[in-house]
Amino acid sequence: MKKTRGILSKITLVSVMLLYPNGSLASANATEAIIIPKPANDDPSSGFFTTSSPVITDHSNMFWSIYGIDEYPDEDIPGSRYGDNSAWTEWDSMKFSWTGYQDLRSHVKQYLDRSIKINGYNQMGEQPNGYIWSWATQERWPDGSYHYDQIPRLINAIYNVYTWTKDDSFLSKMLPKAEFVMDNYLLGHMEGDSGVLTIQDASNDGTTSSHPSNYWDQARYGYQDAWTNAAFYTALNNLADLERAHGNVVKQGEYQALADAFPDRYDSAFWNEEKNRYIGWRDVSGAAHDYGFTYINTEALTRGLGDANKAYQIYDWISSGAAQPTTGGAHVGSTDVYQLIVAPRTNTEDIPDHDNDGWSDPPTGPRPYGEGLPDGGAAMWTSYYDIMARLKYLDADNAFDRYNAMLSRVASDSKRLTFNPNQGRFYNDFGESLVEVGTNSPFPESGIALLPYINGFIGANADIDGLHLSPNFPIALLHAGVKQMNYAGHPITVQVNRGDVVSGSEAHDAAVIVSQNHAASQAFHPSESFDEIGLYVEPYQTDRAEIIIELEKQVHNGWRRVASEYMGDLTRADWVYMAVPKQENDSVYRIRVNSVTGSTAWYFQQTESSDGSATSRNQSLAGKFMYRVINGEQTAVHQQDQSNKTDKANHKLGQSFITDVPMSRVGIKVDTPSEGRYAYTVSLYKKENGKWYPKAVKNVRNLPGNQNTNQKVNPGPTEVVLSFSTQQPGEYKVELSNQEGAVGWLRDTQAAGVNGFEALSDNQTVPDQRWYKVYRGHYQIVIPELQVDTMIDAGETYSITDVVPIIEPAPITRIPEPLSQGSTLGQSFTSESRFNTIILNTPTWTNQDSGYTVTLKNGGPNGEVLYTTEIVNAIDGEDTINVGLQEPGVYYAEISNPYKSIGWWTVDDVSPGGNAFFNGFPILDLDREMKVKFVE
Repeated sequence: MKKTRGILSKITLVSVMLLYPNGSLASANATEAIIIPKPANDDPSSGFFTTSSPVITDHSNMFWSIYGIDEYPDEDIPGSRYGDNSAWTEWDSMKFSWTGYQDLRSHVKQYLDRSIKINGYNQMGEQPNGYIWSWATQERWPDGSYHYDQIPRLINAIYNVYTWTKDDSFLSKMLPKAEFVMDNYLLGHMEGDSGVLTIQDASNDGTTSSHPSNYWDQARYGYQDAWTNAAFYTALNNLADLERAHGNVVKQGEYQALADAFPDRYDSAFWNEEKNRYIGWRDVSGAAHDYGFTYINTEALTRGLGDANKAYQIYDWISSGAAQPTTGGAHVGSTDVYQLIVAPRTNTEDIPDHDNDGWSDPPTGPRPYGEGLPDGGAAMWTSYYDIMARLKYLDADNAFDRYNAMLSRVASDSKRLTFNPNQGRFYNDFGESLVEVGTNSPFPESGIALLPYINGFIGANADIDGLHLSPNFPIALLHAGVKQMNYAGHPITVQVNRGDVVSGSEAHDAAVIVSQNHAASQAFHPSESFDEIGLYVEPYQTDRAEIIIELEKQVHNGWRRVASEYMGDLTRADWVYMAVPKQENDSVYRIRVNSVTGSTAWYFQQTESSDGSATSRNQSLAGKFMYRVINGEQTAVHQQDQSNKTDKANHKLGQSFITDVPMSRVGIKVDTPSEGRYAYTVSLYKKENGKWYPKAVKNVRNLPGNQNTNQKVNPGPTEVVLSFSTQQPGEYKVELSNQEGAVGWLRDTQAAGVNGFEALSDNQTVPDQRWYKVYRGHYQIVIPELQVDTMIDAGETYSITDVVPIIEPAPITRIPEPLSQGSTLGQSFTSESRFNTIILNTPTWTNQDSGYTVTLKNGGPNGEVLYTTEIVNAIDGEDTINVGLQEPGVYYAEISNPYKSIGWWTVDDVSPGGNAFFNGFPILDLDREMKVKFVE
């Protein structure tokens, strides 16, 4: 997919004329216009994701093709699919459990089934039973330390795969494994049955001599680790649900009781009352180690720990910009938590040397704060938890700003923020290094950063009871969809809309330039009632544009202003939307656009003749502008719509209210002057922790009063609507401020104010209540394959619980399992005849001089050694080994002591007389590829 930039960067202005595609000119007095090509990637049917915004569609599909499925067409932009390692199981399951594309989900499913090493379950190790190996092929992390975060993540990965597939055979096989890990290690050894998880190993005690204990392998996490404990909380809830799905009511109750008690334990252990955030870890002496770990806090909130009060306190800190100045990296001196754009910096305070392990530091010592990912850098995958926490506790507009910023940053880099050391790309276009910001390999988990699109904005999530859709759109999206989804074996396409386009024009081949002195307009007669308009605009020859949009209604021989809004932060070509009071389809309307500073391009489709609906400089244009007229089906859910007095003041006027249902917009009745110019601002605030937090704002700027005294044209006070993404129930206030001219807000002196429903003046309570309405929007959900086409109220959930699973047999798997130092790979087999030769299928990953030790034993891994030898210059394919004459019976072949890269090809169970082994432990349902022969 192409890099999306402003389309106008490719076109040339034709001054004071309209140029048609064939090169002919319009009349010499026509408005300024330009010809633009269609974008190369404007096909809404391409890719996994489709939205009402061409930019978001393009950027989302581009991101997923690199960081999700690794299928970007440019070979110089390398992505990655799977982690295929114990610490990555939950992330891999998050990336691919929801889709049936290729064999992505099957790969994850099979890895969970066959590749996880668990002490006492399928191998022996130094740690007690139930310990999951830190690394795919060894018990310790590559730095030699034990890690613990991978242990609860396995349970979460099993849950993700099962809830999306509904494969009961998979659950039956995996549930004993999950119980073994939970009961023996997490609840038993780590004492999760009576408190937070506590690491018992003295080498991971969280002190200045501690080894790292989790994925963040340069900080001395240990003893009680907040990050691992957050994943444990999810694992408790998930395992309780898996037990319920399997009919184990007693086990379900045990795990659920622990999960219900855990949030208080977590807060007691990890909440920093002074700094209002969660710490990193608490060491064996009880000392807290807190360096402003953003990823711990956002992930804890997303997983359901904390509450709204804590969430607002955490985001007060993250959004304050009060991070410690960086001393290294591309942004030295920055205090911006989001200096790397794609994610918040990992920590807002420098980790001191005594809490930095530094096993992977360069020879010069620890990197300066901000130069390395674990200390002041950023990992792109953490954006998933940041965006999801914002969706959960703030709102979709707030979350979408982060989602959009991440995608835009990726798209604006020539290599999409990927690094490629093999080709000498150690820095991106912004001067940020591959150790400063984690994007592509070795970070396949980066793909989860796109998933808020699915799990959050579309709101598609599976659990034990079914597939649930809880849409939560930003105002910037009118509709969004996802393809290649697969639930319970059913391929499905999900489409969600927050409004219907009842009139409009979507095509374009040109753009008309709107400047300060040259407005443009588009008239229309709507086919249905409507409450929102949209138009497709772009800054012209500037990075940022400011415009004023007006909707007018034709009344007799004049135009009456219905709504207006100043939009001051246009940075690219895209749709922008303005909410309006509900309008009927009983008249002609027009949209007018003025540019406040500089110039703006309004996209336009040219035709051979003019119908008079599109104008610029008060002259008719042959064609139509790009615009949408939308019916969002807003329903009034609370109102005080009586008035007998107007308050006109130059200070803040307000009205507080409490809503017990989600809401999507608020209207107030405003009186504006008939002469002169006027301006004002309408804002929405939510009350949390005794503090008012801004939620939405609408600016009306520099409008002329309507001097027509005909009251049918200028009817006096009108409703002004403020639109926003869905806000949850709570206490709010709407405020009128920044008034210029005689602007007033209607009030009812007969409506007595009560607690939570009060008129305000400069934030002080005054008698009575002002005129206001609270509205709730709707979503349409369409899933054609399941015959779903339904409407739900904003904030509600639509659940699908009656789908009969289709369980397809898994394809035969053939994987090259690597042999690591200190480990063994084996295969038992039964020979019904004499033999003297075994042939092992051993991958060497292109090495020509790999080696290993091969041993043949009688009966099994503990049997008598019958033959052993060293293999040198192993073939990347079949190694033929003469083991001497052997009689019919049961045998065991084993390889060990690897030199360079060597492994053994492993397949699904194909040998009825044997099975695969790892470190002497049988792995059911798998075999190593080998042949047994008698050679003359």
